[in-house]
Amino acid sequence: MSIAVKTFGEKNPAQKYGRRVCAYLVCQNEEGLIPVAKTPRGYFLLGGGVEQNEPHRACIRRECREEIGYDAKVRRLFCRSERYHWAARFSRNMHMTGFYYTGKLLDKLGEPTESNHVLEWLTPSECVEKLLLPNQAWAVKIYLELDDSMK
Repeated sequence: MSIAVKTFGEKNPAQKYGRRVCAYLVCQNEEGLIPVAKTPRGYFLLGGGVEQNEPHRACIRRECREEIGYDAKVRRLFCRSERYHWAARFSRNMHMTGFYYTGKLLDKLGEPTESNHVLEWLTPSECVEKLLLPNQAWAVKIYLELDDSMK
């Protein structure tokens, strides 16, 4: 199965970039709502930075526990984004590769360890509109185009 791939921003050959690989979960509940993490900075898909030698699925499950206190079932990779941008959080130019997976949230395991993250369920249109990062909004649009058997 081929996956959708899109690049956001342009790589400047004269710039040095920090490297960050991330993995995210995109799914819906029975009502068609998409889970996201609301933070003081804005709305984000569940997931985040892959730690050294960490498989993507393990990263997503760890991030879901840390961000919202839930376990997750991670199914299949459906798209990838490359993003070149200035990241104030890291005080440098970054090259971020995002891997987006289908799946579902499972049981609540406990309280999140990242206290500034709150689980919110958004409609697909709210999700696309409110996500802070353009690559994440794009991934949600790609997810919504998937056949139900691929989710």
